[in-house]
Amino acid sequence: MLPFYYGKYRSIHKRFKDWCDKDIFSRLFKSVQNPDLQEVMLDSTIARAHACATGYDKDDNQAIGRSVGGITTKIHAMTDALGNPIEILLSEGKTHDSKVANLLKNVYNTKVIADRAYHSNEIRQHIQSISSEAVIPCKSNTLNHIPFDSHVYKERHLIENFFSKIKHFRRVFSRFDKTISAYIGMIKLACTFIWLLRNYFCAQNLVTKSKNTVGIRVSEHYVPRAISAEIGEPLVISSFIVPGHQHVVTDCDEVDSQIMNYLDAVVESDYCGYDLTTVVELLELPYQILRQGAGEIDL
Repeated sequence: MLPFYYGKYRSIHKRFKDWCDKDIFSRLFKSVQNPDLQEVMLDSTIARAHACATGYDKDDNQAIGRSVGGITTKIHAMTDALGNPIEILLSEGKTHDSKVANLLKNVYNTKVIADRAYHSNEIRQHIQSISSEAVIPCKSNTLNHIPFDSHVYKERHLIENFFSKIKHFRRVFSRFDKTISAYIGMIKLACTFIWLLRNYFCAQNLVTKSKNTVGIRVSEHYVPRAISAEIGEPLVISSFIVPGHQHVVTDCDEVDSQIMNYLDAVVESDYCGYDLTTVVELLELPYQILRQGAGEIDL
C-alpha cells in the first residue's frame, strides 16, 4: 500500500503509465550509463508472469507467451565488459535467444560474448559486419567447430550476475504489468539503480587509508556525477592553490607534482590542461566539499 501523502493510487498509476509510454525510464537509463565497450555480453532470462498480467489485448503482442515454464516473458540483455546493462529487450518466453540480435545495433569494434544459444551463421555474420569478434562456443552437433577465446569467455558470468541483481526487484522477477511498456519501464528503472550504485561505489573506492579526499576536474565524468548526487551541489571545473603559496598554480608540470600531495585521486575523463580542481571529502556521508573553486584546502 502507498502512503496516503503520495495521493490517489489511480493518479500515481496514470503518471507511471504516461512516463512509460513516453519512454522516460529509457531516457533515464541511458543518461546514467558510462559503459566499458571493450567487450559486450548477450544473454536472456525468464520472468514468470502473474495471471493478472494477461488478457490486455488479444490482438496486441505484449511479450507474454506460453512456454515450458508456464506464462512467461523473456528478458534479453546486453551488458558491458563489467556486467553493467546497456540494452534491454522483451519477448515472449518461447522466443529463442538467437532471434534477438538487434541488441547489437549501436555496438562496433568490440568482442561479443554469448553462450551456445547464440551460435548461428546469421549472428556471426552480423557481428563480423560491425567489425567485432564473436566469442561464442559452437553447439555440440556442429560439424565444423569455430575456435573462440576461452579465456575471454570466462567473463560471461558477469551478465549472469546482472540478472541476479535485477531479480532482487519484485516488479522484475515476477511480471505483474499487463503492458510491455510498463514492464520494461520498471526493468530499466532497476537498471538505473544498478548504474547509480556502481557509480557510488566507484567514488568510494577512490579513498585510501592515508587520505580521504578526491579532486574533481571534469564535471561530466560519472564519478563526479555520483558525488554530486550525494552532496546535492554542482561540481564545477575550478582551481587549485597549493597550501602556503600565494598564487594559483597554473603550470601543468607543477600541478602534477604538487596535487597528489593533497588529493587522494584526481578524476578526469579527458586531458585537463590548466583546468583546476574541486576537492571533496569522502570519509563519510554526507560528502563535504572542502574547497569549491580557488583557495587552500581546508583539512
